[in-house]
Amino acid sequence: MPKGIIVLKQVINLVGTLLSEDEKMTGKELKASVEDKIPQVNYTIRTYQSIKKKLLPKLAEIKASGLDNPWSLGTLVKHPLPAEIIPQILKVKEWATGKHLPVVSNRQAKWISRLYAVIKDNKSHWNKPLERSLWKASFIYTSYEIICDLTQTDPDTSEMDKVILKGEHEFTLGTVYKKPNIDKAVEAATYQYYGLGKAKHYLEYLENLEKEG
Repeated sequence: MPKGIIVLKQVINLVGTLLSEDEKMTGKELKASVEDKIPQVNYTIRTYQSIKKKLLPKLAEIKASGLDNPWSLGTLVKHPLPAEIIPQILKVKEWATGKHLPVVSNRQAKWISRLYAVIKDNKSHWNKPLERSLWKASFIYTSYEIICDLTQTDPDTSEMDKVILKGEHEFTLGTVYKKPNIDKAVEAATYQYYGLGKAKHYLEYLENLEKEG
């Protein structure tokens, strides 16, 4: 990026989101799209070109990793997980399919593996079906990790970690979004991960899950 220019992290996140949908976007197109959504900023086209130049190699690396490809038993060859967690991931995958949510990715499967014991051991707080709780929690952690990968930022989930122990009713999108450095990152990552056109649908769908009796 041009020397002396300080670019908001929110802008970098959004540029990454847009490029993940269309890597051919020009600096002029990126400027128009970003500043339509964030009208308080006004960077030069050259600045957007510089951001793009910096992010494209990372985008290519993320795609090549296969982390965001659909998970299956076959993908364990390249993305191994503990054998004891496999049955639970299969159940979460089936639940998500039945709810018309995106299929579990290799990256999300890893988060399910990490979060399984935390949620299972807090049944009094996570009192909804385990598959639902695991999908929702892993969705939020996965989304945050993706944007950290894209912007080459070390993930710091300490705020989310505090909330997840409080259970289903506390670990909502609204609650997590209020935490410092997570709100815009998670939202931008969600757009990157699920596509610009579908992201709003999934965010609203998850919010509706919170209201179910």
